[in-house]
Amino acid sequence: MKVALITLVILLVIIIILILETKIIKEKIVTVKTNKIKGQFSIIFISDLHIGKYVKEKELIKIVNKISNLGGDVLLFGGDLFGVEIKKHYTKQSLKEILCKIKLKKYGVFGNHEYKTNKDLNKEEMNEWFESVFVKLHNKKINLTSEIDLIGLDFENAENKVQIDSSKFNVLLSHHPDRILDYKNIDLALGGHTHGGHINVPFVNVDRNFFFKRGVNQYKCSKVIISNGLGYLDVIKLRFLAKRDMYKIIIKGDQSE
Repeated sequence: MKVALITLVILLVIIIILILETKIIKEKIVTVKTNKIKGQFSIIFISDLHIGKYVKEKELIKIVNKISNLGGDVLLFGGDLFGVEIKKHYTKQSLKEILCKIKLKKYGVFGNHEYKTNKDLNKEEMNEWFESVFVKLHNKKINLTSEIDLIGLDFENAENKVQIDSSKFNVLLSHHPDRILDYKNIDLALGGHTHGGHINVPFVNVDRNFFFKRGVNQYKCSKVIISNGLGYLDVIKLRFLAKRDMYKIIIKGDQSE
C-alpha cells in the first residue's frame, strides 16, 4: 500500500511538471560587463521556435508579447524556425505579421531544421519564409553598433571562418552550441539546438553530447549562453525538466551605471 501511494505521488508530480512545462516560459536576464563599449546595449535572444503543429499562431502571439514586454535593442534568433504541419497553421504572411509585431531589428541563423526535409516547405520556401522576418546571417559579420559586432554562423556550412576584430565586443550567434570553440576573441556566444535535453531523466547528465551546458557558461573570457528554446520535438508536445526560455542580455560598459 505504501509503495503504491509513493508511486502514485511520483506519477502525479511528473504529470504536473509535464503540464506546467508546456505553459511556462522563463524570462532570464543576464548582464555582461565589458570595457569594450560605452553605455549599454540589450539583446533579446530566442531559439528553436519550431512553428507548426505544436507552436500554433495563438502560442506564437504569446511568445511575441513576452518578447515585446522584455524590451531591448535587437532580437537574435538561434535557428530552427520550422516544425511540422507548418502550412496547416501558418502562411508566410501570417508568420510575418505576428513576428513583425516585435518592433526590433531581427537577425537569425539557420538551424538543422532549415535543412531538414520538410513535407510542407521546400528549401526555397523555407528561405523565403525565414527572410520575410529575419535578416539571415550566413557566415557573416555585421555591426550592431560601432562597438559591437555580430557574427552569424550557418548550421551546415560554418567551416568558412569569419574574421574577428578583437577591439570590438564580439557576439557569436550559432544554432550549434559549441561553435565558439572554433573562434578566438568572442565575448558573448549564443546557441540553441539542445532544447535543454527536452525530456530529461533526473540525475542524468543531459549535456553529455556537447561541451557547453544549457544556460549560462563561462569559457575563458567569454560568456556562453545555450537556450532551451521555445518549441517542441516534431513528434510530441512535451518537455520534462527543460523549461522553455528566452534571454535578455544586457551588455554594460564599465562606465555604465
